This record gives sequence, C-alpha cells and structure tokens, in this order.
Amino acid sequence: ARDERTSQADRLMGQRSYLLAAATGGTAALLEAEDVNSQRQQLERVKRLIDRTGNKDLALVAIFEQTACFFQLVDHTRRSPGLVTYRSPYGRVLEQTVRMGIHQLTEEEIHNVWTIPRMRAYSLILGVPLEVSPWQADGMVTVKLATP
Repeated sequence: ARDERTSQADRLMGQRSYLLAAATGGTAALLEAEDVNSQRQQLERVKRLIDRTGNKDLALVAIFEQTACFFQLVDHTRRSPGLVTYRSPYGRVLEQTVRMGIHQLTEEEIHNVWTIPRMRAYSLILGVPLEVSPWQADGMVTVKLATP
C-alpha cells in the first residue's frame, strides 16, 4: 500500500509540475492541445462506435474508464449512466507545495485551466456534448452527458 501511495504521489507531483508550468507560463492551451492530440486516435475510434451504436455513454467510458491514468490519480469515483463524479486528485499535493511556497496554484485554477478545456476538446472529438460542473469547495467534479 505504501508503494502504491508513493507512486500515486509521484504521478501527481509530475502532473502538478506540468500544469503549474503551463498555467504560470501561459502555455495551458499548448498543454491541452498536446494532451488532446495524444488521445485523439482513441477518441476518434470511440466516436465511430458511438455513431454506429448511438450509445453516447461510451464518451464517458472513453474518457474515464479506458485510461489507466484516471484510475491511478483518482481515489474516489461514482459512476452512473451518463454521469461521472470524482474527487479532484490534486488537493493533497497542492496543499503541501503551496505551504512550502513553491507556487500558489489552486485546484480551482487547475479545474478551470485544465479540466474544463480538456473535457470540451474531448467532447468535440467524440461528437457528444458534455457538461462539467463548476468548481466545488469539496473538490468533487461531475462530468455528464449534456441534454440537447
């Protein structure tokens, strides 16, 4: 369990550093574009499946269930048809790095600069409108299929 927690902390620190550099350096859009490009083939494959089956819930499967990264970073997830709710994974690491004076980046900034734009980009590729909840003080994020 300790090795798993250490490994999770290492992944969060790496992603936090990546996001911090993008947010403070004004390159968040470039970071988002790189992430979207790395996911494009998988998302386009799922879009074809959605187009064939009409099952729009596959968009959430593609984003949240087909990638190991999500499961490695997020420790609390609720899933129901058309909806995924999870606790933002950055809070504990940010709490310590802010306390140490490394930066002043907040989870809310990550949500607004990273999570929401990525979900919008994924949504466009998948052809399925998604809604992302505004930042919540408890760190819970909900992504759901948007109603037309």
